[in-house]
Formats: sequence, structure tokens, C-alpha cells
Amino acid sequence: MKKIQLFLIISLAAIISFTACKPKDSAIQAEAQKLVSQGITVAVDKGIVTLSGECKDDACKTNCENAIKALKGVKSVVNNCTVTPPHAPVEPQVEVPKVSEVETKVMDALKDFPSVKYTLNEGEIILTGEVAKAKLQVLMQALQGLNLKVNSKDLIKK
Repeated sequence: MKKIQLFLIISLAAIISFTACKPKDSAIQAEAQKLVSQGITVAVDKGIVTLSGECKDDACKTNCENAIKALKGVKSVVNNCTVTPPHAPVEPQVEVPKVSEVETKVMDALKDFPSVKYTLNEGEIILTGEVAKAKLQVLMQALQGLNLKVNSKDLIKK
């Protein structure tokens, strides 16, 4: 009988010492929280660690999980973290000026004269740039059909 009692006492002592050596959930949680990024929550239940929150990228999510798995007493890790999508750069809105019908016709008339620039000013076309003397008459005829005054005094004729 004494042998049985002695065996039971030794067995009970061994069981208590083995369970006392295992880290408790609160200790695991405290250590795990130190290892993860800010914004990630750690919950521990019977050695199973659950991570939740947002990571900046997939590498962050994987690194957190691997660091927790290495802790003593962790049985498994449930990684419920989400990866925050990168913010797309906001492109500035560029307002495209509307081209009037008259301006469209002027641009069409000048398409064969790339060195000639124009300005529209109160019913007048002001020409600047360069044009060959031989092509000046063709240019003027193309613009005459627009019923606008043509000012070519600043146009260099070569």
C-alpha cells in the first residue's frame, strides 16, 4: 500500500512540475505582443496564438507569424492579419482648354507651316515665326477663308 501511495505522490509531483514548466497564455501573449508590429493584436488560448490587424505588406505578415511560432509554448498560429493595399498616387487633374471652332480652323490652316505660330485676339489672327516667301501666299489664302483680320507684321519672311 505504501508503494502505491509513494508512486501516486511521485506521479502527482511529476505532473505538477511538467505543467508548471509550460508558459501560461498570458506570458506567451506578453512576449508575442513585443515581437509584432504596432497595430497587430495578439490573443492566446491554450497555446494557440491568433494574430489580427493590418500589416503594411506580405513580408510583415509572414515575419510576425514566424516570430510567434518560435516562442516557447506556442502550439500554432492563426494569422488573421490583412495586408493594407498600397495607396495609388493621385494624379493631378489637368484642365484641357477647350478649342473653339475658329481656333480649330486656324490650326488646320497652319498645319503645313510648323514654324508659324499664332495668337487669336478679338477677331484678329496675329502670326509670328518664319515662313518661306514662296509659301507666304499659300498661307495667306488658307487664312482668308476664315473671315478674320490677319496680322503678319511679326512674321519673318525668308
